[in-house]
Amino acid sequence: MSTRGADREPNERMVDRPFPPSVIYLLGAPAVGKYTVAKAIAERNGAVVVDNQLINQPIFSLLSEFPDPEATKRMWEEIEIIRGAVLRMIEHVVPRSTSYVLTNALENAPEDHDLYEQIKGIATRRGSVFLPVILTCEIEEELRRVSDPSRTQRLKIDDPVRARAYIEATTFYFRRDGDPLTIDTTSNDPGVTAELILAKLSDS
Repeated sequence: MSTRGADREPNERMVDRPFPPSVIYLLGAPAVGKYTVAKAIAERNGAVVVDNQLINQPIFSLLSEFPDPEATKRMWEEIEIIRGAVLRMIEHVVPRSTSYVLTNALENAPEDHDLYEQIKGIATRRGSVFLPVILTCEIEEELRRVSDPSRTQRLKIDDPVRARAYIEATTFYFRRDGDPLTIDTTSNDPGVTAELILAKLSDS
């Protein structure tokens, strides 16, 4: 039995408030709550969640351990092919009435700058409101969340030691288009964060 689309039925889940077609882009370090907040947004406005790990998983699931440098290079090349297909579907195939919530932990590197601009451009060409949102969190809370079993199941980083080393050594990329919405998720319920984001969307 086909289950395509069974986990999202946007027309049946729309709330009373009208929302314009949108591309909400949640940015932040690992474990700040991007995926959880994305799901909370989707429950309220019927958007489709495109979590970055959705794109990574087909390749990550083929690996039993972190690969050597040469395999790592090939791994990311293949992931970019998958990402390209997903973004082409969003831009050229899916009805423009569909809204999206995308997530990324963008690093301050040229390729991540380019990805941000690509997604912003897709939103513009679709006639969608583009709403970047920066999610932050105190690092000790991030590390507490990292070890959640759901992250292991989704093949996300789940080792607090490795997560701390990565977060502390990485400069994350936050393009500050017109003073974007920034929300600290350390103590915020995901539903509250989602409502703040949708209130901003309603004002756009």
